[in-house]
Amino acid sequence: CSSDLAATVRREQLVKVDHLPLMVRVPSLPELEPGQRVLLSIGDIDLLGREAELRYQATLGDDSPAEALEEEAQ
Repeated sequence: CSSDLAATVRREQLVKVDHLPLMVRVPSLPELEPGQRVLLSIGDIDLLGREAELRYQATLGDDSPAEALEEEAQ
């Protein structure tokens, strides 16, 4: 079963999942500016290893990356 979730790019392939205290590396993420919001799909989940396979789907919104990081910090 596959689902989607939104996240904010922190740097390179590292994202912070929206509404969760979770930072994850996404190898399929294209080169994007920190603060860009992206849509990810959830693949396999390994509960024992506490890992999830996330794949890049799309870039979200027209917000400025700097504004997105400022809003998240509040």
